[in-house]
Amino acid sequence: MVERYVCVARQGLESVQRVVHFRAERLSRVRKMVEAMEKYRARQMEGLQAKYTRRMQMVEQLRLSYSSQAEKFRDYRAAQMEHMSSHLENIRENYNQQMQRVREYGSRRAEQLWESYERQ
Repeated sequence: MVERYVCVARQGLESVQRVVHFRAERLSRVRKMVEAMEKYRARQMEGLQAKYTRRMQMVEQLRLSYSSQAEKFRDYRAAQMEHMSSHLENIRENYNQQMQRVREYGSRRAEQLWESYERQ
């Protein structure tokens, strides 16, 4: 059922204007406008969701990158500590070997001096 509204507007005595509104047309226009607004809202929500998903992926990638860098730094530090420890151990061993050689040389030299003293 289509309802019809007639509005009469007069300007002065002579002219009469009739404005006819059909309620069905108005409802269909309103319905189309609401549908268009709903489509726009849906597109906006999809765009926001896509942006949110992309940004969350970027944050996750950044977190993984930072954690892998931190792990690499820890490994590097451990390797450096191991290297320094082995280097210090080598220095200690070399020092002990040199001290042993000096002691042996000193005792041999003392024996030689004692033998030469006894011979005289």
